[in-house]
Amino acid sequence: MNVFRSAKTILPGLKANRGATFFAFNLLLAFLLLLVKDPWGCFQDTYSNSDPFFPLKESDIARIKVGRKGEIVSLSRTLDSWEVALPDGTTGPGDSERIVELLKAAVSLRKFTLLVRNSTFPSPEFGLSEDEPSLEIFDTSGKSTGILFIGSSAPRNSGVYVSEPEGRNIWLVKENLKTLIGNGRKDYFLSHSLFPDRFSYGKIRSLKIEFPSDPKKGFSLTSADNGWILSTNLFSKSVEQNTVNDFLEKLLGFKADEISLVARESLPLAPQEKFQIRLDTDSGTKILSPFGKDRQGSWIFRLSGMKYELIVDPWTMETILDKDLADFTSSPSVKNPVP
Repeated sequence: MNVFRSAKTILPGLKANRGATFFAFNLLLAFLLLLVKDPWGCFQDTYSNSDPFFPLKESDIARIKVGRKGEIVSLSRTLDSWEVALPDGTTGPGDSERIVELLKAAVSLRKFTLLVRNSTFPSPEFGLSEDEPSLEIFDTSGKSTGILFIGSSAPRNSGVYVSEPEGRNIWLVKENLKTLIGNGRKDYFLSHSLFPDRFSYGKIRSLKIEFPSDPKKGFSLTSADNGWILSTNLFSKSVEQNTVNDFLEKLLGFKADEISLVARESLPLAPQEKFQIRLDTDSGTKILSPFGKDRQGSWIFRLSGMKYELIVDPWTMETILDKDLADFTSSPSVKNPVP
């Protein structure tokens, strides 16, 4: 009786509001069509919709441990960058690009393709043994949110085999973790930058490049109220702001060709090979000068506070050391000032 009574109450209302009824009916049809079509894959059983191994956002990750047993490398987030700690206690600034790439992959890992449940150990067919590298993620509270053992790459570049320590379930993930962790290289996440703390310099006041064997070749750039002043031992004049910005951006972006964790045999530099780059900023002074050269003729740099060496091929910095000073009077496109 209640159903009939409700119907008698509702039907007159629907007849009186046919426009609203028609709209509601179309809205219901559209919703049903959305469920069937699922254009965004929201209701599909797909890789991206599966449960994550690490249920975190990139910004929630404060530390990463990666590497083989006994060779674990720790990546720790600082205020505006990352610091790397090697197993022997060596520390240094991290390569932000490589670490961020690993972060993106870590939060994208999904439990979609389960290959083996409760696997036996070891599982050499998946590259899982006592020697495989691991990946462990920590949140901002310092708590570990999980660990994965990284096996071999699957055929046809279809992904990488991973295993969970609990249950020993073996999964296939899309992300190429082997490449993202540098295939086990301990120095992979160390920054190759010759100016690794460029983001903490503050405003640049001056830059000076000196060549002891040829004083005429040296020059300096000094920040002034209306731009920059180029000075040599022959002249001093105002120069284009944009050209200076390009030059400083290129200088601060230079990276070593190689990192050496052990001290190389160092040969003395010839007088014409010696130079010094001095960068003065609001927060201090940075001096860059090669310590010596190896048998291949590459420069060896030993930066302050670092135990390892940065190796640079001489021709890598030709655009800086052999700069044509006439270029500073050109008029390139406008660029924002380098901080």
